[in-house]
Amino acid sequence: MKIYFAHPAFTDAQMEFKARFLDSLRLAVEKKYLEKGAPVPEIVDPFQYAPNIEATEGHKMRFSTAIASVCCRLMQDCFLVIAVADYEDTGVAFELGFAYALDIPSLLVSETKAADKSNAMLRGTSRACIPEVLQADRISILVDLIYGFWATQAQP
Repeated sequence: MKIYFAHPAFTDAQMEFKARFLDSLRLAVEKKYLEKGAPVPEIVDPFQYAPNIEATEGHKMRFSTAIASVCCRLMQDCFLVIAVADYEDTGVAFELGFAYALDIPSLLVSETKAADKSNAMLRGTSRACIPEVLQADRISILVDLIYGFWATQAQP
């Protein structure tokens, strides 16, 4: 039982948001699932499996197929995708499209109001948009949605 986290992590600001978001999300998910007596889902960060090759053109050309393959394989094992709308990252857009093609539900989140202002295709293929997700009440909404998707899929 896994959740795929689609996000850019190429700048200090992006990596800082990722760390803050994942810390908050993991704590809230663990609390919710333990309260419900359910197994806690793993949050899959593709950057743990595939290095950042964007800065070096030679590496990008040499390893891009392998990186795409790893990320797509990781996503296929997940019941949900959470995607960051900030930064208008084309990799995140691809991941959302791939999830949609596989009928994996996705949730669009953002540190700012970007989730509400995102491209129509991203909004149209995501089940919900949660802007300013670092606010405690927004994390709570996100976790309730995650649990709802899991519970729906866990039922026979």
